[in-house]
Amino acid sequence: MKSFDVCVVGGGFSGLYISSMIDGDLHIFEEHSSVGFPMHCAGIISPRTFDMLNVPRSLVEAEYHGMVIHFGDYKVYWFGKPLALRVDRVGLERYLYDKCCSLGHVFHFNSFVSNVDPNGFIYVGDLKFNSKLIILAEGSRRVFSRRLGLVGFGDDFYGFQALIRGGVGSEFIHVYIDRDFSDYFSWFIPIGDDRCIVGLMVRNSMDFKPKFNALLKRLEFEGLLSKVHFERFFGGLIIRGPIGSYGCGRVLAIGDSIQMSKPLTGGGLYPICLASKVLSKLINSYLSGFIDLSDISALYKPFFDELSRRFKLSFKLVKLLSKLNYRVLEDFIVGGCRLKLHANLLSNVDYDEPLYGILEDHAKLVKFFAALLAGLIP
Repeated sequence: MKSFDVCVVGGGFSGLYISSMIDGDLHIFEEHSSVGFPMHCAGIISPRTFDMLNVPRSLVEAEYHGMVIHFGDYKVYWFGKPLALRVDRVGLERYLYDKCCSLGHVFHFNSFVSNVDPNGFIYVGDLKFNSKLIILAEGSRRVFSRRLGLVGFGDDFYGFQALIRGGVGSEFIHVYIDRDFSDYFSWFIPIGDDRCIVGLMVRNSMDFKPKFNALLKRLEFEGLLSKVHFERFFGGLIIRGPIGSYGCGRVLAIGDSIQMSKPLTGGGLYPICLASKVLSKLINSYLSGFIDLSDISALYKPFFDELSRRFKLSFKLVKLLSKLNYRVLEDFIVGGCRLKLHANLLSNVDYDEPLYGILEDHAKLVKFFAALLAGLIP
């Protein structure tokens, strides 16, 4: 039986990012034959998250200074300088892979982990490995985190996306709150003048095709897309929380494995970056002998509890929206337009934590309630 300092289960973004900041004898077990696949994420992040990544600017494929949120013929705008960036997700993971290799980390590709033991053992086929610490960074299936009791229920959607080449008629991201196109929201993300991503969220994967075709017709009608040529379909589960526990025994979990995502959109890079920055420093101190395993939990817990508190609050609000069939979002858009606040209602709203940011800004909260009441008027 081989023994290592750290074993990382999962070579997706979560596993790669935190591994790129850890020193020591680290081994990454990945079920696929390379990093970056399967492609599933649109790669939209805030400038703040990009700065946390500390990666080359060349990985940015597009920059967005605005988002248009649609309901029927009504529109509200969300501006920023910039508001968001699109990063090359495959390129990002390959960059992190190269960084891990430069640190001497060892990758075990085509390795299907069959079990993770909280006492520091992982099993790959007939092989058994012992580790001082296991970082659980498995994907959206959450097999081991569920076995270990780190997560309970989730509020998942199926996310279907297509990379499309064709005529692109906008520099803004467009989001549609319309049940004809999705069960939550759908999106159009331009990448230059001739490429874009079109996607949607559904509860039942069988509903994808008719809704996707309806969305394409809407985009073509509005002049956002023409001469459509499909390059690739991709997607997967979109996890919206609530965040679970950060670990047990010698296992520390991060990313999709514990539903570490933004409840409103399902995006995970922002909370993963926040948590990895803190957790990697503690792990390095542990491996250097400055703190012991119990100290990691004691020092990490206050940060994690605060992060969880913010995202769990957002999750509760999103669940309320879901129970109301997202009618609140529709009324908000209509009311914002009626009050002629459509161009500034979302100004200065935090892209990474919009719901939490609104609740903390009393003036913004009053405007939101005013828009909602105006939207309720027949």
